[in-house]
Amino acid sequence: MPINATQIKKYLLIYLITFLVAFCSIVYELIFSQILTVVFGGTVVRYSVTIGLFLFSLGIGSFLFKYLKKNKSVRDFLIVEILLSIIGPLGVIYIIYLNSFASLGSLLGNDALLILSHIPVILVGVLSGFEILILNSFLGEKSFGNILGADYFGSLVGTLVYSLVLYPSFGLVSSALCIGFINIFVASVLFSSKYFKYEFRRWFYISGAVLIFSLIAIFNSQALNESIINKYLSSTIKQNWWDRGQSISQINILEHFSTPYQDVTKYELISSEPELVDDDICLNLDSHVQMCGFWLKAYHNGLVDVPMAFFTDLPNDKKKILIIGGGDFIGVNFLKKYDSNIEIIDHVDIDEEFVEFAKKDPYLLKYNEKSFLYDKLNLSIEDAFFYLKKNKKKYDLILLDLPGVEHDKLMHMYSKEFYTFINKSLSSDGIVVTWAYYPDRNKEHAQTYFNTVSAAGFESYFRYEALNYFYDKLYSVDLFYAFNKGERLKLDFSDKRNKYLTNLKYSYNHLQWKDIPYYDNVKPNSIFEPNYNIIAKYSHVKEMPYILKEET
Repeated sequence: MPINATQIKKYLLIYLITFLVAFCSIVYELIFSQILTVVFGGTVVRYSVTIGLFLFSLGIGSFLFKYLKKNKSVRDFLIVEILLSIIGPLGVIYIIYLNSFASLGSLLGNDALLILSHIPVILVGVLSGFEILILNSFLGEKSFGNILGADYFGSLVGTLVYSLVLYPSFGLVSSALCIGFINIFVASVLFSSKYFKYEFRRWFYISGAVLIFSLIAIFNSQALNESIINKYLSSTIKQNWWDRGQSISQINILEHFSTPYQDVTKYELISSEPELVDDDICLNLDSHVQMCGFWLKAYHNGLVDVPMAFFTDLPNDKKKILIIGGGDFIGVNFLKKYDSNIEIIDHVDIDEEFVEFAKKDPYLLKYNEKSFLYDKLNLSIEDAFFYLKKNKKKYDLILLDLPGVEHDKLMHMYSKEFYTFINKSLSSDGIVVTWAYYPDRNKEHAQTYFNTVSAAGFESYFRYEALNYFYDKLYSVDLFYAFNKGERLKLDFSDKRNKYLTNLKYSYNHLQWKDIPYYDNVKPNSIFEPNYNIIAKYSHVKEMPYILKEET
């Protein structure tokens, strides 16, 4: 039987609606995946489990479809879309709030929280399974292939729009609210269409109410997003500091934004014991504490001043230096005082948004002193892995100012291949320096890391700690490793520019280069054969025994 113009329009409308609802469903799942990654870590695992569970739930929805009443109506579709427009956005809020209470985690355990956090994933999947078959019922079995085609196409577009537009521009909560609005709007359009009867007006009124509520939420999405995210960030950051043994009474979020590469949070830390610990301002990248005012200087003393002491015995011996990461430019500021020993500083950072933030933020400007204008600095915005892969220069010093490997998205920066590229980029007596996790808190990580570096061709390492005085007692702030492939250079304690090493000479003059340890039956981390033990389990800074001031 030939299809008339009215039927063609009806078919096109159903295909368009199928495209849009598939677009919404896949975006919901991507939002859930990202939130679960932020909360629990493990990008590959979280996305894999979420998408796998979504597909499984689609199957459950399709299986349960046959138990709905035989005469499927527009009302059924409308109910499903109303539920999706509510469950999708509320699911985002549910996951965030569920994981915002430390007491709940202690009561239920992390495994139980992880399972409960996947409930919205399953609900959206089951309802999406209903969607496809209800829409197909409007056209008949012969159109099922076309319905699936529209569904798959909508999923493709959804993944692209989410990754390129929604997430970087609007964030998680606002994106979920927008998708919820599309869900209910699509259902209302279908219900109002001249191709279907005006059935069950009560549900139409309900959909109208949800539609209005969605619009109100969208107009207030920025304030809502800030409120929800700030609640989560304050709770988790405070718990993180409690785990470190710090007495914190309050966390005030000063600024928060997401770039395509990381989550940036600047916050004020209010101490509950001001007589022991001062209030401070800190910066987190993802869940990792990047810097705090009270140990920022000591960290960069360790990152810059100690390794520069290997090269400053010859005043006019100019060195080529490469900084990887460190988009705050504070490391560059510490290097500037060794100007006579510097030929060039190449600086590589992948996150252009954070780099621009560091050029304008008053907190960071206080410490970097506009060092991004240093005339010997060459900044490159790109992935350091690929920069080193194609690099032809030979550097005398490579400083790795990178976030910790606490999730799998940075595993390639802790791989055999990455350190092989570093090795090839070092001069014959060059060294590479990085901060490190304390091995006693991350034994598996440390063993995997040493075997990885060894597999990349390094043979010697120099272990030292960044030190700082707190209330007249000397504490370790961070652990550092220097690796070389040639001469075992000695520290120069006579350079007057290096006040840090001059003042703490007796804490460093006994340190020696050692052979890199090798651990049997521990596989190096490679991008082709990953060893997930490289991911650190504990980010906590271990408080080392203090050294009395008079002893130094």
